[in-house]
Amino acid sequence: MDRLESNQKVNERDLDSVLDDTEMKRMNFEWENAKAFKENIAEMAEELSDYTRMLHTADKVFAIAENKSSLPRAQIKRHYNEAETRYESALEHLQELLSGNPHLQIALDRLVSFEAGEECEPGPSSVPRHALSRSHHVIPKKWQTIRSIRIDALKDKLARIEGGTTLEADTQAKTDVVARAAQLRKLVRRFE
Repeated sequence: MDRLESNQKVNERDLDSVLDDTEMKRMNFEWENAKAFKENIAEMAEELSDYTRMLHTADKVFAIAENKSSLPRAQIKRHYNEAETRYESALEHLQELLSGNPHLQIALDRLVSFEAGEECEPGPSSVPRHALSRSHHVIPKKWQTIRSIRIDALKDKLARIEGGTTLEADTQAKTDVVARAAQLRKLVRRFE
C-alpha cells in the first residue's frame, strides 16, 4: 500500500500475492466499471456540444470585458451584458437538453436545477460545464484511477484482517449493487 500511495509501480503479481481471487476479480470489476463510466460521460460530450460551444463563446466575451480595462466603462459594461446574455441562452439550451434527456446531468461537473429559486447565475464560474472539460472554471471530479482502486482494495483487505470479517459478505452486497447499476445503465441506453 505504501508503494501505491507514493506513486511507485505495483504490478498485478504483487497484488496477487496479497489479494485472493475474489478480491482481484472485484478490484478488476470496479476498474472496468470506472472506465465504462468515464467513457459514457465522454460519449455524452457530443450531445452537449452545442451547449459547450455556447459557453465557450460566452467565456470569450466575458474575457474581453475582464481584460479591456482601457476601454470606456460603457463598452466594458456592454461586453459584460453581452456575456451574461450568452450565458443565459446557454443555460436555456441546457434546460431544453436536460428536459429531453435527464441522464445528461451526470456528464456535468455540478448538479443543476431550473426550479424557482435554484437557478444558476449566468456567469463563467457558476454555469455547469461538461465534466471532462478543460475549462479552468470546471469543478474537477475525483475520478477513480486504477491506483485508487488498488489502494481501496488493499485497505479493505487490511480492515477485514483487523476486523475478522469475511470478504464474501461484503463482496456479495457491493457486487450486487454495482451489477444492478450496470444493468440499469445498459437498459437506459437501449431505450434512449
